[in-house]
Amino acid sequence: QDTQASRAAFERGVAHERQRIAQDLHDDVGAMLLTSLHQPDMGQVHQTLRSTIAEIRSIVSGLSGETPSLAEALASMRYEAGQRLDAAGVALQWQEPPLPDTALDYRIAKNLSSALREMLSNTLRHAQAKAVRIALRLEQNMLHMEISDDGKGMDAAAQTAGHGLRNVQRRMADIGGQASARSSAAGVCVHLSLPLPSVPSSRLPAQSPT
Repeated sequence: QDTQASRAAFERGVAHERQRIAQDLHDDVGAMLLTSLHQPDMGQVHQTLRSTIAEIRSIVSGLSGETPSLAEALASMRYEAGQRLDAAGVALQWQEPPLPDTALDYRIAKNLSSALREMLSNTLRHAQAKAVRIALRLEQNMLHMEISDDGKGMDAAAQTAGHGLRNVQRRMADIGGQASARSSAAGVCVHLSLPLPSVPSSRLPAQSPT
């Protein structure tokens, strides 16, 4: 009976994860592809398609049951950010401390990477920046990420509306984190924070969805 209960719980978890991934495909990938259809500038289309490809890779990783370490997840985010910004002629400065051997499940890695991706999209669309600085720091079990640019900033109305900040706040709240933004004459700074799981990546087995 215990075995049956465990199996039922596992199957419920698998079904929930599949539903989450299907929702990601609909909400994120579908929205990106629709956006690319209505962008008149080919440079913007290319940026959107690069983001879409990266999003699909994240979802495929979730389907395969991969559990990347924090270092692996951030390395992937750094590579993608560098590629996108370099294509737009924007310099990237990435600062990262030594990282713990912590595993991130699909939901945490996906939401964090999507939040960063959306903030960079906002920067490329609105900021007219020449450089972006992404600085990470660890405080106890909290990861903090600051994304700042040297662009034109945003007015109070745009800050309230969010330029996508509401979506980022929703993503971070879904993983127990927070997002905030401030603007000045020196540009925009977005602060993301989230609690890290305490499970070492070497001890966390992959969760197969099949």
